Amino acid sequence: MGRGSGLPIDRQLGTDQARTRLPSLVDKMRRRRKPSRTLLENAYAIGPRRQGGAVLIPEVDAVAAVERIEQLEAELEDVAVELLLHSRGPEPASETVPLDDVIAEFGLSRHELPRSP
Repeated sequence: MGRGSGLPIDRQLGTDQARTRLPSLVDKMRRRRKPSRTLLENAYAIGPRRQGGAVLIPEVDAVAAVERIEQLEAELEDVAVELLLHSRGPEPASETVPLDDVIAEFGLSRHELPRSP
């Protein structure tokens, strides 16, 4: 592995080298159809004296990473709701909190909640 970015040295480019190789690197990245297992698997670090500063990533990898982050954020919200509901636990009927109040604590309304299949 190389410095800074953690990318192998053969995928770390100085800015001058990047200028000359950019058209061929972009063409190579445009041909990728399937996302890589990791965001940096096909990335190139670019910076002065090969010390990084910018990372060139295939678009298919960047899109897949954003989609995965969005999926994880939605799952995290679901877990947070479950934890909140679990923490409220079974209470005597006189101390229950209306569901709309719980939903409002998350800044949502009933019509914004996902429908169960």
